[in-house]
Amino acid sequence: MSDIASKRYNRRYHSSETWNVLDDDIILEAKDQKSVTALILLDLSKAFDSVYHPTLLNKLRHIGASPEVVKWFESYLTGTSQFVRIGTSVSSSLDITHGVPKGAILSLLLFSIYVNELPLAPHHSSLNSYVDDSKMSLSFRVKDATDTKEYLQ
Repeated sequence: MSDIASKRYNRRYHSSETWNVLDDDIILEAKDQKSVTALILLDLSKAFDSVYHPTLLNKLRHIGASPEVVKWFESYLTGTSQFVRIGTSVSSSLDITHGVPKGAILSLLLFSIYVNELPLAPHHSSLNSYVDDSKMSLSFRVKDATDTKEYLQ
């Protein structure tokens, strides 16, 4: 498992509670060392809708999925369309090129593969994720706040 994948908490025996307990540990450990912790919260808006099918298929190839598996996922994700009906009015059909099926068992797995290559956290910081939310924490001494700010910029 990649270093990033090991810090994603949407997997078996992990939950959002596990994810939050980790933050408590980081903050308390920093406090014990007379440091403070900056916490940056990231939320991908409409995350499951943002998955671009060609990119996901390339990522499946990159992680070693066989051509047959990639082809199966391609058929699973493509060839669907949507339209809107209001009363008797119907919009024209639009092909769906982004997103994973809502409520499908495979959606979380596909999304996790899609975001597994998020940038690594800066040195001396921690990046942890739960589904479409990420937290980056950085502990430092108050006297080093200016240097830390410049480092993050």
